[in-house]
Amino acid sequence: MVSRYPPDWRLIREIVRVVSADPCGGIHRAELAERFCLPAYGECMRSALGIAYRHKKIDFCRQYVVRPRA
Repeated sequence: MVSRYPPDWRLIREIVRVVSADPCGGIHRAELAERFCLPAYGECMRSALGIAYRHKKIDFCRQYVVRPRA
């Protein structure tokens, strides 16, 4: 049985949750990676952010990961 979700789906959901809950509406990429004990520019973080971005769950403003406009 093949899953329709990527292997890091839990990480993606947690990233979206953390970014959405941030009172300023955005969080620095390095700080976000630090919360999950991952390297900020590592393969796992890069693929999770890419998938969340393609599904319009997050957006970017330079080095900040921000929630998209409603």
